[in-house]
Amino acid sequence: MPGEAVIDASVAFKLIVEEEDSAIAAALIAALLDAGVTPIAPPFFPFEIANALHKRVRSGELTPTHAIGLFGELTTFGIELRSTDDLHERAIEIASRLEQGAAYDSHYLALALARDCEFWTSDRRFYRAARRLSDHARWLGDFDPEV
Repeated sequence: MPGEAVIDASVAFKLIVEEEDSAIAAALIAALLDAGVTPIAPPFFPFEIANALHKRVRSGELTPTHAIGLFGELTTFGIELRSTDDLHERAIEIASRLEQGAAYDSHYLALALARDCEFWTSDRRFYRAARRLSDHARWLGDFDPEV
């Protein structure tokens, strides 16, 4: 494994909110950290997590206080924010090539390509598209905690 791995919001959210594959997400982060791999994400990552938590507040699944506490827990996983000079431009190119409706997810792949490291997602739709472009993409469902 390289020294870094990009973790998208779909994986990180599972670390703080119990969802399908939350245990796998926790095992992935633990395996990365145990191997000395730093989990990284683009600078807008906290905004995505905050927005996802806010959606749970709006739906009545979480209280604002609980959501704020969960957001604070995210810092315990050591996900560091990284960027490149041309991150947004590369994300636009990738989103266009993959015919995506938005460029958010493409930022994660662009960062992984720039840093030459793995990109982990639990978004199967984006994973399938990303695999057409790069072998850096990994789907959380394929992670085997036993290996």
